[in-house]
Amino acid sequence: MDCNKPISAIRVFSLSAACFLSFISVSGQSKNERVQIQKSTNKEQLHSLISVFEKEQLLKEARMKKLIASKSWNYAEKSSDGSFVELNDV
Repeated sequence: MDCNKPISAIRVFSLSAACFLSFISVSGQSKNERVQIQKSTNKEQLHSLISVFEKEQLLKEARMKKLIASKSWNYAEKSSDGSFVELNDV
């Protein structure tokens, strides 16, 4: 793999990235749209949902820790081919 890229390729990539990023900042919501979105959002329901998800996550982590300890498994490991493997759920 050749890591020595020509200067022109770097310039083209930089210009493309700058154009893309400037487009993203221009195409966002206006201040009025953001205010309207915030008014129509049910924040109490979102906080309730966050609490439910946090409790589920804690239960899942406890279940995984118990299984890992009982089976003498590793939580995460690096494979012989260099990939990284991590237990996410059981």
